[in-house]
Amino acid sequence: MRRYIGINRENGGMLEGGENTFQVILYDPQARPTYSGDGDIVLQYKTVNNDPEVDVAEFDTPYATVGIVNLNGTDGMEYTYWNEYAAGAAELEDERAILFSTILIVVTGSVQGVVTDFETGELIAGAFVRGNLGSYTLTDENGAYVLENVLVGSGYTFTAGAAGYNSQTVESGDSIGFVIEEDDMIEVNFSLLHPDFALSEDDLRFELRPGFAAQSEITLSNGGNGPLEFRSHFDYLGGNQPDRWNKLLDFNVTEQTGDNRINGAIFYSGNFWVTGTNRMPNPPYYYLFNREGEFGDSIRQPDFSSYGFRGMMIIDSLLYGGQRDSIYSVNSMGEVQHSIPGPLQIQRALAYDGSEFIWVANSRDPLVKIDTDGAVIDEFEHELDIYGLGYFVDDPDGFPLYVLSRNLTDPDLDVAYALVSKFNPETGAFRVVTVLEGEPTDRGGGMEIVSTFDAAKWVMITVMNHPEGDRVSVYDMGPSTNWASYSPRRGYIPAGEDTVISITVNSSGLEEGEYGLILRFQHNAPGLMTDFPLMLSVDDEYSVESEKDALPYEFGLLNNYPNPFNSVSRVGFSLREGNLANVRIYDLEGRRMIELANGHFQAGSHWLTFDAAGLPSGIYIVRLNSGNRTDERKIVLLK
Repeated sequence: MRRYIGINRENGGMLEGGENTFQVILYDPQARPTYSGDGDIVLQYKTVNNDPEVDVAEFDTPYATVGIVNLNGTDGMEYTYWNEYAAGAAELEDERAILFSTILIVVTGSVQGVVTDFETGELIAGAFVRGNLGSYTLTDENGAYVLENVLVGSGYTFTAGAAGYNSQTVESGDSIGFVIEEDDMIEVNFSLLHPDFALSEDDLRFELRPGFAAQSEITLSNGGNGPLEFRSHFDYLGGNQPDRWNKLLDFNVTEQTGDNRINGAIFYSGNFWVTGTNRMPNPPYYYLFNREGEFGDSIRQPDFSSYGFRGMMIIDSLLYGGQRDSIYSVNSMGEVQHSIPGPLQIQRALAYDGSEFIWVANSRDPLVKIDTDGAVIDEFEHELDIYGLGYFVDDPDGFPLYVLSRNLTDPDLDVAYALVSKFNPETGAFRVVTVLEGEPTDRGGGMEIVSTFDAAKWVMITVMNHPEGDRVSVYDMGPSTNWASYSPRRGYIPAGEDTVISITVNSSGLEEGEYGLILRFQHNAPGLMTDFPLMLSVDDEYSVESEKDALPYEFGLLNNYPNPFNSVSRVGFSLREGNLANVRIYDLEGRRMIELANGHFQAGSHWLTFDAAGLPSGIYIVRLNSGNRTDERKIVLLK
């Protein structure tokens, strides 16, 4: 190695009192071999001057210039010039060292093998094989594979898997893992286990009179030789996916009321409640429309502002609306019951999660999560222009908060103000869902998601403002599951074992008729997906004696799911008759940690979301209190 210290140009030595601030190190390739035989070069700075202001008499360019060049200046490598760097290069700074290698050589080896079924020994075609450092391929029709161009090195592991099989990772018995050497070929074979998915019943059908509930159980068995993992959700009976986002109803509010500035709409107490400004400075009204979109009556809104309520939501049979600085609740007569301080300057969009939290938005302001007292729990920045919010508890992807907004990323959309996205409160991620049909001059207004318009469906109710009249539209979002629940919804079943899935249906609030859902199971067994039909027939002529396991609602907690859980679990409870009730979470020492619900609830089953993000792992007690009755269950939080 040769080491050169920076020198002074005038006399070939250092200035009096000077200091070494720069050195060049030339490595001897015999002591530090390289594949090309060329020695590495290091430029090393103790301090560096990258000042744009220079003495033009001495330097021809500002900033520092760094690189290497041959003796006649015809070839070289440039690191920085005029303060511009190649992509990925670190900027100059004190104590920076820069290594120049004159050539880069990629040295590789290969891995080959076969993938077979552990039980039968059959070769598996189309299985994936990947290395932990990035190599990937698929097996051919004979179950064989070759991973080519695997970089030389140690610490390798390899994993194989296929649809309907458990993945297998093979590690070397040596602590350093598999070693890949130059131009070498190693052999790694795989033998995969597979789970099995089998339900004890092909379907379930219940026959109930109105106001009754029924329970049943099915057994999910894993007869395979590997572990079974599953998760599930409700869907339309028969998987009628095209029904989603069909427009079920559309009516022009302006034509029927004369109000040309409609703010929001929701289905409440058997009618559409639509809010408008009523052509300021006239007082604003609620406009009531029946299920067919026909105007029937109007109720004056509270006198808090001339603009009127904007976003709306329903909590415990009360209608809430957002004003400038507060959120107010009214009963079905339009009478104010109480208020909640709002977190934003204008409470334009509201959504309630069904348990204890409210979401508030206004255009490009942060999306805010508050409790029912108005205390801010969390805030999320976003890149949307939000006009409406709705909470869809049955979202299968864990993105329950839906957003109606203007599309700021694609201004060429035909209907720019009709972008529907959904939000995951756990991760803070947004996902685009669809763009609603409409006209180019439509401008989005309020939005809400309810299951009260049609007992068999969740629907999204939207307002679209338009020069020729503001409209309310109703869109199909998927099957309503208010009449059915089951637990567990996801799980892990070892080979040769099974689990019991408890299913409850109820006919409270349902009209006589036929109702159907499927439980759609997604799993890692052959087939990857299994649909289980669940049907309910409601008729007042059914006799109690003929109803399998039929019973009026009973008091108590229902099976929460999942349990154990990582961060969020669903907690259910049932009341025999309407009453005040509260659901609280306690630790094993009896200290109250969270109150999930506290209010008046109708007879029937109710589900709450338990968000344990702020709690440590452990066992907790869920306690239901109503009247003089109490019920408790344990729940396990694993993080």
